[in-house]
Amino acid sequence: MDGRQGHYGTSQNELNGLLTSSSSQQGFDRFSRSFLMSIMNAIAVGVLGITCFSMYSYLQRYEALSNKIESLLNQPMTQQLYAEPVCQQVPSKYAVQHVTPRKDQSMRGTCWDFATIGVLEQSYRAHGLAHGWLKKDEYVSFSEQAYGVEVLELCAGPPSSPQQVACRVAGDAMWKNSTEGGEVGVLYYLQHGLANAVYPTAICPYLKNDDGNDTTCPGLKQHKHNNPLLFNVKAMETWYDDLTIKQKLFERKKAMAVSTPVSYVTHYYPCIGSFASDPHCTLDHCTLCPPDMPASTCCVPLKGGKSRNMEGEFFSHRGMTLEGGHAMVLVGYNDAFMTRDGFTGGFIVKNSWLDGPTQGSHSLAYWMQELSDWEERVICPNAFNPTNWYQCGNDAEPVVSPTNATTNATRTTNVNSFNRTNAFSGGINACLSKEAQIYAQINYQPLHLHCIDVNQCDTSPNTTYFVKNTTDWGDRMTVVCVWEFNSITHQSNAFCLKPMLELAIAKTLQPDKHEIRLNDPDRCGFYFMPYEAIRRFISQFQGFYVNSFDIEWGAQSYLINREKFPHLDYTLLEKSTLFQHANHFDGPFPFAKSVPLYGTPKQHYSVVRKNSLGRLLNLNTLVFFILCNVVFLGFVGWQLHQSQLDVSKLTKATSLSLSSFGGNNSLPLPPKFSVDFVTPYKDQAGRGTCWDFGTVGFLEQTYRQQGVLKGWLDENTYVALSEQV
Repeated sequence: MDGRQGHYGTSQNELNGLLTSSSSQQGFDRFSRSFLMSIMNAIAVGVLGITCFSMYSYLQRYEALSNKIESLLNQPMTQQLYAEPVCQQVPSKYAVQHVTPRKDQSMRGTCWDFATIGVLEQSYRAHGLAHGWLKKDEYVSFSEQAYGVEVLELCAGPPSSPQQVACRVAGDAMWKNSTEGGEVGVLYYLQHGLANAVYPTAICPYLKNDDGNDTTCPGLKQHKHNNPLLFNVKAMETWYDDLTIKQKLFERKKAMAVSTPVSYVTHYYPCIGSFASDPHCTLDHCTLCPPDMPASTCCVPLKGGKSRNMEGEFFSHRGMTLEGGHAMVLVGYNDAFMTRDGFTGGFIVKNSWLDGPTQGSHSLAYWMQELSDWEERVICPNAFNPTNWYQCGNDAEPVVSPTNATTNATRTTNVNSFNRTNAFSGGINACLSKEAQIYAQINYQPLHLHCIDVNQCDTSPNTTYFVKNTTDWGDRMTVVCVWEFNSITHQSNAFCLKPMLELAIAKTLQPDKHEIRLNDPDRCGFYFMPYEAIRRFISQFQGFYVNSFDIEWGAQSYLINREKFPHLDYTLLEKSTLFQHANHFDGPFPFAKSVPLYGTPKQHYSVVRKNSLGRLLNLNTLVFFILCNVVFLGFVGWQLHQSQLDVSKLTKATSLSLSSFGGNNSLPLPPKFSVDFVTPYKDQAGRGTCWDFGTVGFLEQTYRQQGVLKGWLDENTYVALSEQV
């Protein structure tokens, strides 16, 4: 029936019409999908064709490049260059890692003993860290006392015996059963007897006086059979010039032993001023003064000087005479460091002399110029050295001739008159102010001094001295001008001491006890030996060389392995295992840390980052990003696999080209360079705001540089930032 209802209330005619329309639509959809797939396939084929063509072109270029490299490597000149060893260019500075703290030999002549133990300790520590047997800040202290006893025992014998021949060195006393003078080299010559003769420091204390204590070490025989420390000296090398030593130190990357002559130095005062009437000022006692002093004759001797200053810097001098020999541990070098005596470049050595009122030292990081002077004073303040005392109240009066007379009239002090902007030129009031005390304390410098030489100044307990200024006088002497303040009368005088060496100044004035900060024994104790001074030592005295040892340690030598060696006693080793502490500065200010933004909790930043990430990345974007990366990495990997690059050829050719720049895989620096986009200077107008202008100048340059590079600023445009704000 025509009126019959179809499915769901639709008439049959309507249903037939719908079916006819649906069939037509489905045909159109099938055609659309087919057409779309054809287009996509065509695009895919096109992309594949382009890819294949690019790969073919790439392989062609690679083949041509490979042929050129092969031709270059086969040339006679290239073969000759490659056959000749290229000297590796060493960096301008280098320091050995895992160096153990300095120890004190005291008044005994056991520097060779301490140098040997220093080399062994560093070798042991580096070996243990490399195998995971020691922690980073952990080290084991070995016994110098026990080592000296063992060496003397092995050196004993008839004069013609091999051990006596090895131990008999001019000026030494090892062959005479004394540790007063010895050689590091016996570690190699007596290696078979010393392989198990190094002990932890807990076995017996080091005896600091030489009153028959050379062969004393209670308990040595008791622990000899169960001592876990065992090593093998596989080889020893010796070098005699600073250039080779520097090269080998960088290549070997381990501590070495240095033997060097040390000298006395005689200085002379010129026959001028108060020295003109000295009995030495006669023709038969005089010599011409050095160029850095007045053009006169120098006749008045100043004897007893040493060839190093109170900062631990060695130097050479025209007035040197041989003092003796000394052994230390070579741990680094720095070609750029300039000493206070004007010597540039030298070796860094770990010494065995205790810091105190007449000598000082520095940290290894200081000699490597990795710390500011302020940071270094926190570690090694060298408080007894006059060059490190805080200066205040300088009125900038020129020092024409030194005198002990009062150069300023007696003054009545008024602390309240001190002005912060005149911190260094406010007279005695600046020295007595609270600001000066705060500055000196923060800066780790002594401010208040007292006199310890009655011939030079007032030693009464009511008198305090402040350093006003210092002036170089020539021949390593300094004129120190001071304020003299009486705490009872509140009167002050200003005068200058006679020209003296820094050591003589330290024996005249000394910081008050409460302002003396001691050097850190864990990190101080390092000295600096300039190359020029070493060459002068060699030319005048000879006897300079460096020993390097190839040492291998047994696994039984480490506490962590004690369960594997139950027959050995690790008690002393455990007691001698120590930890070396260190500061972690966020320089150049030792006590400052980055401060978070005031009033902004740290959690706020994390929430912002998370919300931003959620808005930027959704699941579809992430999936698409991953797929694109997978396809790209697969394509790159397949190209590399198909091309089968001959890396050895490229490396070989590259090394040849880089050898022309010194073989250090880096291009040489240009002879001159300047930063771009520097903004014009501004005037601080007499205010003490140089730090403000320096900071803003830096920010202006970085702002301008980034703006120009990113196209946000024209090249000739800059923005002036406010120093006032």
